[in-house]
Amino acid sequence: MADEQSRDRTHRVPHLFDPKFNLNTLCYYVSQTALATIFVFFMLLLLHELGQLAIVAALGSSAFVVFAVPDRESSRARYVVGGHVFCLLTGTALRLLTHGWLFKHIQASAAVETIIACSLAVGCAIFIMVVTDTEHPPAAGTAVGTAIADFSCEVAVTVVVGTIMLSLGKFLLRRWLKNLV
Repeated sequence: MADEQSRDRTHRVPHLFDPKFNLNTLCYYVSQTALATIFVFFMLLLLHELGQLAIVAALGSSAFVVFAVPDRESSRARYVVGGHVFCLLTGTALRLLTHGWLFKHIQASAAVETIIACSLAVGCAIFIMVVTDTEHPPAAGTAVGTAIADFSCEVAVTVVVGTIMLSLGKFLLRRWLKNLV
């Protein structure tokens, strides 16, 4: 019997649609993806003008986590807000460090400077999120976005307000949100 069960698990037929998707769950799929779409729309309105599309991608990924898997630990406010704030600070610090100090002592092209700054930002962001117990994988994109561009208060405020809005939205809608994954 145990051999049959393990054989069934390893020989599953690939499927195109999630087996949980049906007419009973359709309203959850549609409403939760619509909420994520609306959130990303407003983030694009705010951040597109600032030229911060990498951060929009990070916040869009966070919208996926919050609205598609709301019961996961990484969708809790501590992780969403904390992860993005720490990554915002990390990316900014690495931008200042690499472009302000490191590359004054090392001759490198602008592309190499950006690659080094982004790599260090992601590595340091992972370390800081793990140490502070604010692991939120999409937030690493915020570290990249802030390592690429100069710091601006508008971007910082948008990231903080955006993540708070995401977390507040999840809190207010918690009764109706279901894990879609």
